[in-house]
Amino acid sequence: NLLLCVLGQMGETFQTKMNKVLFYIDFLSFRERGLAISGLAYQALEFGPVPQRWDRGYSAFDDIEQQTKLVQEQECISLLSMGQADMSDFSPAEMAVIDEVCRKMRPMSSRAFSQMSHDEPAWKEHVGKPETIPFMDAFSLVNI
Repeated sequence: NLLLCVLGQMGETFQTKMNKVLFYIDFLSFRERGLAISGLAYQALEFGPVPQRWDRGYSAFDDIEQQTKLVQEQECISLLSMGQADMSDFSPAEMAVIDEVCRKMRPMSSRAFSQMSHDEPAWKEHVGKPETIPFMDAFSLVNI
């Protein structure tokens, strides 16, 4: 339901950007409320922080359509919402976090967003390592 909520606010979103949006939502939520929203674990891959098994995760949702597109001669997968999120699933505090991240990230390109995530100590300290990014790293976020 978080994916549908984000797509409802941001519209069509490439997987690369969605990975970072989810990271920022969960880590900002942890920093502000002591709890993540999605229940996902994250790792630091070459192109930024991503949910573990992200490559399989989006296909598990019937209400999310994936489309392959060619962008600057690179194949990218866009995500489109085919349904409506049930906003009653989220508390006002959770919605405030989701809204803040989506509002800030909506106008950014996937490439710019990816570059921004590379400024985060949570990514820098764990890139190339097999472990997950600890949620305590939420307290070192620099871009939100």
